[in-house]
Parts: sequence; structure tokens; C-alpha cells
Amino acid sequence: MALGLAACSSSSGDGENAEAASSQKSSDKRAGKHDTSKIIALNTGQIDGLLALGITPVGMGVANAQASSSESIPQYIKDKFGDKYDLDSITIVGQRTQPDMEKIAALHPTLILANDRMSKDVLDQLKSIAPVVTGKGGAENWKDDFRTIADAVGKRDDAQRLIDDHEDAVAEWKKDRGTSPTVSLIRNKGTDYLMLGPLSLAGQVLKDGGCNRPTSQRFEDKVSHPISSENLDQLDADYLFYGFNAKGEKLTKDALWGNLDVVKNGHAVGVDPDPWFLNASVVAANYILDELKKTVK
Repeated sequence: MALGLAACSSSSGDGENAEAASSQKSSDKRAGKHDTSKIIALNTGQIDGLLALGITPVGMGVANAQASSSESIPQYIKDKFGDKYDLDSITIVGQRTQPDMEKIAALHPTLILANDRMSKDVLDQLKSIAPVVTGKGGAENWKDDFRTIADAVGKRDDAQRLIDDHEDAVAEWKKDRGTSPTVSLIRNKGTDYLMLGPLSLAGQVLKDGGCNRPTSQRFEDKVSHPISSENLDQLDADYLFYGFNAKGEKLTKDALWGNLDVVKNGHAVGVDPDPWFLNASVVAANYILDELKKTVK
């Protein structure tokens, strides 16, 4: 697990076998280096992760509006935590990749959560405001990044328990289902469309759950590959889950879309792009699993 620290330092050299035995000790040690009273969460899965661990941040970054269905706290987070925490108290500090430094500074954060994929310039500016803990970023690293967050706030055991519960639930779904259907994934980013591969959060849930992917979506060099409207046949599968915001919905009116067997069979399902494709967290992973259980047989 990679733990990046700015304005403070910590060792992250525990082996996988030693982590379970020493998790509480190492978490407490790392947590002692941070004042977690006013945290800003800038990147994917971090707001979900904090809330799942019982912590309400003072600020958060949002996903690119070209892809998201929300410009504030995503609806699935409101549905999950709205009756438990004062989500209205969380200040939006801009988009994840280009946060508003003035808004961040005005909140007087004691800790900022970011990831290594942010530009050096942005990270340097953040470091001048408060200590920064960085994860690796990307859906493929969501479990490690959740542990990183948990280490920063002294809740490693709680995070690992949530990960274990998710993995157990996926394994149970796979066992109960007893089938290996082919499942296709697509989302939009503005007027462009992207197929999601095994490294995406939904792709990981599908793989762990024993589902197959179309040949066009077995790539592992990136989380997603572009697809044009002329190649929609690459989407055909037993099931298709598509996450479009208002700009992407027009594809469902395309004649080629309507000609897909998966659409004709009534197995094309529109989903919220925020948990499915834009927020890699245990909360989003469980949301995806719940929706898969309703549809995939």
C-alpha cells in the first residue's frame, strides 16, 4: 500500500501478513500525526470512505461535470448518509483536478486527502495550506486507497472490516447465482462514450462475482476505452449497464442502439454514473452489487 504524506511523514512498510496483526497499532501511530478535526476530501471515493468510517469532512471535490449527474454531493451518498450526518455542512471546493485554493484555505483544514494523480503544482499548493495524505487514485486502487484514508484517521480495522464484508457479499452473490453471464458497461463524458474494462470499479465487482465481459471490454491497459456510435455492436452482451448524464442520453435514441440484442431483450439498464463509474469506494461498490443482484441472473 502506498501512503503519500506531505508536511508530515510515516512508515508504510508493513507486509500484507503483518498488517492484520498490527493494524490497530500502526493506525493509532499514524493517526497521532494528524489532526483529523477538519478534513477536506478531494478525490474519488474519499468522501464516501470518510462517511463510512463515521467522519464528516468540512469540504470535498466533485467529479467532472462532463460525466457526473451531480454537481454537488452525489445522490447515492445523500441516500446512504443523509439521515446520519449533516451533509449540507460540507463545502464544495471545486472539481477534483482543479480545486479552488481560496475556498480550501478559507475552511482552515487540518488535513487534506488527495491522490498522486493530481498535478505537482496543485499538490504543492495544497501542501502550503495543510498536511496532505495521498492515495494512488483510480478505481483499480480503491481498496488500498480506502486503507490509506483509514490509516490517516486511525480506523484501519473498520475499513478492513467493510472491505471484507463487501468481498463476502460478492462471493455469496456469485455462489447463489451459479451462472457466468456476459456483462457490458458504458458511460459518457460529454459527447464522448467510454467502455469500461475490468479495472473499473464495476468491472472489479463483475469479475469477482464470476461474470464475463464482451471481447471488446477485456482490456487491462486502462480503466476505459472510447467507443464510437458506429461500433455499438461491441456492446452486445447478456446484460448492459449504461451510465449517462443528460448529455449522453441521446445515444439511446440511436438506431444502432435499438438494434442491439441486449436492448431488444430488455437487458439494457440505465444506472447512476456517480457510484457506478465516477466514485471508487466501498459504498459505491456495494451500491453496484445491490443493483447487479436485482438484474443479473
